[in-house]
Amino acid sequence: MALEAIGATASIAALLELSVKIAGIITTIHGAKDDRQRLRNELRACNYVLQEIQDESDDSESGKAWHEKIEALRTPEGPIKELEIMLSMVEAKLKPSNAKKDGKRDSLKWPFKEESVLKLVQAMERARSLIKLALDNNTGRLVQEIHIHSRKHGALLDDLKRDLGISHGNILELNEKMDRQLKDTSLQQRLKVLNWLTKADHIAKHDDVFNKRQLGTGKWFMRSDPFTTWRNTKGHTLFCPGLPGAGKTVLTSIVVEHLKGQIQRHLPVGVAFLYCEASRSEEQTLHTLVAVLVKQLGDYQGRLHTSVKDLYDACEPSRPSFEKLVKCLHAVSSGFSRVFILVDALDECDDLHGTRKDLITQLYKLQTECAVNVLATSRSEIQFTKTFKKSLILEIRAQDEDVEQYLEAQLSTVSDFARVDQSLRDEIKVKITESIDGMFQLAPLHLNSLIGLRSAKAISNAVKNLAVRTDYGDQKSAYDKAYEAAVKRIKGQAGDQPQLAKEVIAWITRAKRPLSKSELRDALAIELNNRELDPKNYTDIDSMVFVCAGLVSIDEETGIVRLAHHTIQEYFQRKLEDWFPGADGFLAESCATYLSFKTFGSKMLPASRSSKSIFEASVGKHCLYEYAASHWAHHTADHAKSGSDVPEKVVEFVSRSANLATSSMVTFGCRVFTIDKLHLAARFGLEALAKESLRKKTPPDAIATMEDWHGNDEDAVGHAKTITPLQLAAEHGHRHVVQLLLDSGAVVMRGRMFASPIYLAAKNGYGDVVEALVKKSPNLDSELALYSAAEHGHEAVIQILLEHRVAVNMNGLSPEPPLHAAIRCGNEPIVNRLLKAEVDVNAVGPRGVTALLLAADCDFGGAVNLLLNFKADVNIRDNLGRTALFVCVQKRRHSLVKQLLARHADPNCRPTGEPKPPLAIAAQRKDTEMLKILLSGNADPNVRDEHGRSPLFTAIDLADKATVKMLLDHGAEVNQADTQGETPMSIAEANLNDYPILEDDLEFIIRLLQGEQLSVSEDSPGDDYEALENVRITEATYPESDSGIELDSDSDVEIDSD
Repeated sequence: MALEAIGATASIAALLELSVKIAGIITTIHGAKDDRQRLRNELRACNYVLQEIQDESDDSESGKAWHEKIEALRTPEGPIKELEIMLSMVEAKLKPSNAKKDGKRDSLKWPFKEESVLKLVQAMERARSLIKLALDNNTGRLVQEIHIHSRKHGALLDDLKRDLGISHGNILELNEKMDRQLKDTSLQQRLKVLNWLTKADHIAKHDDVFNKRQLGTGKWFMRSDPFTTWRNTKGHTLFCPGLPGAGKTVLTSIVVEHLKGQIQRHLPVGVAFLYCEASRSEEQTLHTLVAVLVKQLGDYQGRLHTSVKDLYDACEPSRPSFEKLVKCLHAVSSGFSRVFILVDALDECDDLHGTRKDLITQLYKLQTECAVNVLATSRSEIQFTKTFKKSLILEIRAQDEDVEQYLEAQLSTVSDFARVDQSLRDEIKVKITESIDGMFQLAPLHLNSLIGLRSAKAISNAVKNLAVRTDYGDQKSAYDKAYEAAVKRIKGQAGDQPQLAKEVIAWITRAKRPLSKSELRDALAIELNNRELDPKNYTDIDSMVFVCAGLVSIDEETGIVRLAHHTIQEYFQRKLEDWFPGADGFLAESCATYLSFKTFGSKMLPASRSSKSIFEASVGKHCLYEYAASHWAHHTADHAKSGSDVPEKVVEFVSRSANLATSSMVTFGCRVFTIDKLHLAARFGLEALAKESLRKKTPPDAIATMEDWHGNDEDAVGHAKTITPLQLAAEHGHRHVVQLLLDSGAVVMRGRMFASPIYLAAKNGYGDVVEALVKKSPNLDSELALYSAAEHGHEAVIQILLEHRVAVNMNGLSPEPPLHAAIRCGNEPIVNRLLKAEVDVNAVGPRGVTALLLAADCDFGGAVNLLLNFKADVNIRDNLGRTALFVCVQKRRHSLVKQLLARHADPNCRPTGEPKPPLAIAAQRKDTEMLKILLSGNADPNVRDEHGRSPLFTAIDLADKATVKMLLDHGAEVNQADTQGETPMSIAEANLNDYPILEDDLEFIIRLLQGEQLSVSEDSPGDDYEALENVRITEATYPESDSGIELDSDSDVEIDSD
């Protein structure tokens, strides 16, 4: 599919705006009445066809052929561009003269001669005829007509410029102004759509990795046979296993830049990449990863792919379903001659929830349908033998040439001795290269171990004593030895540097998200016995990095402080408790102490409650506040896993009501007026804190009062709400706290429609919580729970509710039947399960929509089939009088129309007030396949619209020979008159006079109406352009390349995800 500039519609809108502006100016001018009227009439006629084009462009159902026609109209010799030039000339001539010295302006005078007006109208009529032709689906004919008339019309425009005294520079200036406006609008819209897809893009990670590479490394990889075969052969997979720290991520970034820089220069190639990170598994869901691929491939050279824009138009403001994202990914991939997708660290993609397996499955499907090239890296010890059994394999290991190049660049910064002594430099490079044995990450660690050594001899002895990596056995042991040596160096530092390094590494290792430099500085300045930060206690960020002996680095792109490699993170996840016992408790107490500062107590609370902007401004001045308020409880929960008591500083913090309320505004994202520590214990599953609170007689049904933020106005009133501990525990799936509250007498009270405990638990898929609640109160809000589970696709929760025999049909509590919710979710197993539980198959939801009509509207063929098998009424109508078949015709769903007609759907149905029946809609769109389906399903070819016109009138208006013949063959009446007395023949003859550009097609249609037995291909000049039908008329039509890259369509690569 061609890549569509999102500014197409914007350019038409700009022309309409300019045309209206000019017409308004003309009304203020006196004289030359006939000429003014003639020009205004032509402007109105042009506006009419431009509006038709814009309406069709705004239709989210418009397909590839339509967008190709739009691009044909917008080419430099096309009518849109010509109209832009003509209107720019008219605007330039009508522009008021400059002010005189007395401050007055000349009155507007008619600046055109009669001859010039006639030429203008002639040129605009010609452009309008071509735009009218675009409403016919013959793109090839449109291209041919544009080509035939371009030279003649170009001469006419040049003649006009001379007549009007308009210079080429004037035209360029006006066009550049319009182009700038269009580009600004297009950029804003483009960024809005891309951010709607997902805010993640992996670009910052890529840039940081690539910018830190040693220049010139990775050449061995690019020269290797497996890589060149993969690059040059369409549809291949290259699997690159390697030891941890071998340089896989850096090589991935180098390959990305190679493909983007060397190949995209010559070919329309799509390049997308994913950098998987175990520490980001919660955000790197399958949905997000696929959205990232769509975002990268769908935004090519500053243009949005048509399918991305269509997805946005169809779904926004809601998020697109996973199925729609996948469909969009396949569509954008098919728009390139080649597509390369690179996945770094596939082993770090979450396997617990099936993300890794599902991602591989989706890549396999994409490769099968679109012949994309896939490159994946992974640790060697993760077994992908079956998955990539037929793939090209290239092991990644640090090459000596790359290691030595890196060491050469870094040595002078490590030791002055090495800087001046070349023999020492050579010895260091040789010994370190030998010792790391293919694990690049060991090189900087060994290099850092030389810092501070007192002499060249000491350095020489140190590198001679470096053990070869293989001496340690597996790579894990090698890294452990290297990191143990680094920790030993840290412990050997002077003063409080070891403690500083310990705290830095504890914060980075245990933090729930990456910390920025300013956040870490605040965290390290906290003193547990001080309720405010002392500015004198801040530590310089460079000192923090230095004391960590090369284990910590700063991401220059994002300002994030992180451990230098994921193997360091893994090491300290295992070993930190040995080095720093109680690290989780330390972080919990640090956060609690920070939140307990006097600054965040009674003085801040009243002002912060006044408006969201004031609150955000208040806490935004304190770098760590957002993190501490969001995660103190998570660190407390981690601390509790070891069986430890709640940390003392946490107990103190939750007892400070003003501080607790202030921090809760971050936790809950709204104004908080009253809240108890029991609510926070329930929210975060802190069972020990909940027990303590209940022991101190806090009611299990204690009410917290909150209010949604409503704008930033101080006096604005939001939506007030109350919430209980049981609601919070249920919503977040804390089964033990839910049971504790129930045992303590908490009432499973009915909440607001979307706030009852069982609804919240079902919404989030917590089956064990749902079961506990339904056992306590079997019939309370069970309808809402069933609806919620269906809406969010939680089949296991549905099963639990059905096993407890909850009511399956609506009693007015839920906004629509559960069956409708399952269809919206796109979950066929849940639809099947509900139907088997005997839900009402014809139950209606909002606006009288049935499940069948909704499934048709959602293009959910599996659900349509199930519903028909369970005897859904095929002709039932909604409140607008629409049937499922009518919706499918509107949405161009051919297979569903066939399915419905086979179950005796009425092919002539139309909603109340709808002027056109299904057959006329198909004729209007020149949807030949739909016409055949409807006519074969006994649609009436003579059915009339509100003006008494049959589909034959519509086909004649479009000069659509094929549809005219098809309707006549199925019994369409030639002499049937409309309400104005017009017949198909009179319309055809009138159009022949009005649109000479369609003369051949209309003469052919008249012969058909006269009864001649003609085939559509006979005597049909329009079909001489058949070869042009498939030409893509867009700026994204790419030339052939002589780059030497082979585009072999054969592939022996298979990704087997079983």
